[in-house]
Amino acid sequence: MQLELINPIVKAALDVLRSELNTDVKRGKAAVVSGDVLGNDLTILIAVTGALEGIIAYVLDANVACNMASEMMGEEFTTLDDIVQSGIAEVGNVISGRAVMSLSSLGLDTRIAPPALLLGQDTRISTLDIPRLLVPIELRFGTIYMHIALKPTSLAPNPVAGA
Repeated sequence: MQLELINPIVKAALDVLRSELNTDVKRGKAAVVSGDVLGNDLTILIAVTGALEGIIAYVLDANVACNMASEMMGEEFTTLDDIVQSGIAEVGNVISGRAVMSLSSLGLDTRIAPPALLLGQDTRISTLDIPRLLVPIELRFGTIYMHIALKPTSLAPNPVAGA
């Protein structure tokens, strides 16, 4: 996948997390990885369709999820209850929504599906033949592992189709 297509997605994550958590957020070293996405305590899965198809997954442990929810909602959360799950799912939705808006401005008409939540460390997600970029997003209380597995479709402009 071309860097020009990944950058808007990573920028959206950094911008939304900085804004929602009112804290410094850093991108760790990105790497192309193969094999299944291995879940942690909570995985937010967003399907992408249109000019690009695939998934964006946000994988994090319960401690990170609870700390994020605590920061966003102004009260302490210590378990992955429905409120924490809903709040974290919405963050993934907002990041992905902002990312597809940026991709659309590049001529890539894309859409996202509502987020799906996977709970438990035993979850595995296969992206089949779609290469996956792993981008760690470092917060002061832990790391969110963003997995981006997207490929151009026949709806993509020709220069992108060779990505």
